[in-house]
Amino acid sequence: MYLRRPFIEVMHEAPEEYYLEIPTWELKKTLDHQKLANSICEHVANRNNPQVCYEAIAKIMHHYPRISLYIPFWILKDAPEHFRDDYLTAWQKCWAYQDVAEAFNIGDILEKNCRIAEPRRVVKAMHLIPWLVEYGYISAQDILQIMRCLRDDRVVTDSIFDAVTYMRQNETIDNQMFSEFDKYKHAPHFPYASLSQLYDTESRKQWLNEKAHNYFVQPGFKLQNPAGPFSANITEHDLDGKIALEEGKYYLIGGSLLKGYDRDRSDLDIYVYDELSGTINGFEPYAGRPSFIAHLLFNKMWVGRDEKSTTLAQNKAVFDCLRKLDEFSRQECLIRMEMDLLQFRLMHKGIICAYPELFKDDPELSPIDIKSAFYKDTYRDIAIQIYAKYIHLPEELK
Repeated sequence: MYLRRPFIEVMHEAPEEYYLEIPTWELKKTLDHQKLANSICEHVANRNNPQVCYEAIAKIMHHYPRISLYIPFWILKDAPEHFRDDYLTAWQKCWAYQDVAEAFNIGDILEKNCRIAEPRRVVKAMHLIPWLVEYGYISAQDILQIMRCLRDDRVVTDSIFDAVTYMRQNETIDNQMFSEFDKYKHAPHFPYASLSQLYDTESRKQWLNEKAHNYFVQPGFKLQNPAGPFSANITEHDLDGKIALEEGKYYLIGGSLLKGYDRDRSDLDIYVYDELSGTINGFEPYAGRPSFIAHLLFNKMWVGRDEKSTTLAQNKAVFDCLRKLDEFSRQECLIRMEMDLLQFRLMHKGIICAYPELFKDDPELSPIDIKSAFYKDTYRDIAIQIYAKYIHLPEELK
């Protein structure tokens, strides 16, 4: 049995392994990105020498603006002026992204076949407004001007209104200023709070039971290598009796054990890649939307019979997929990787289980879901390291 590290780990730790697939200039860019990511991880983990950290984050934000959503608040708070300009440029680029709101909360996204309507979407960048105003990046008047200019975009303006409502609740803005924002608020439509499922599936019943019992977490629960390398969290012993190796078949291993927040009742996520057909569990990953399943190829550990065949199979599958990504689907792929590594379930379960004391004083409900781990620097310290190292793909191939 051979355990091959996820592609994202190899790409970060030893990108030169892919020199046959990547042009020289692309390899240089990847090596430069590696240095920046390592610098961020070192200084965030130790909370030292922030000036170096600011420079590295600013360079990565230029190419990957969504990393700005996860920068720890302690970094934002005392940032120098030149970084603030870079940050606001990246933050503004994030206005174009509309995410499912619940993905940034506890992950209670109602199952597609059972829900009444589509889940609520937000521009999550706008939910950072209270901190950007508090730290002096922008003023409430600036936000009002943004809302006026973008008043025809309901998701943007609703997201801004979420933020200013939270600010009013915390008396960051007064009633007079709040009334100015209220002029641009859209009329309410079908209330999202009532989007209950038509019925609960068995998987949802199981999740609700786990949640009700605090995910059956035992005292002393700790995260294991949550910022990577993830491959350090799985050994051959963990796979005993769970897979049956066959020639031409490779197991893709994911789930909470790989990502470092395994609990006693956690299961491995196991997918089977068939080399002959190029399918994963019978689903053709490259038909129409390669980005839809790319995170399975990139983020999972590969297990095969021997090192040579497993490495070749991983390389072929990964680069076949990458070659089929255009600019739009590449962005889709990066966001799907982000969801897999930073939201499901590090944000939803991992941080909450490991640091329950962080959440005991938060209100249950707020317009920006303030109880979410998204607003905790304990989470954001981990998230920015994962993003810097692993949510990165080559732009050009040979």
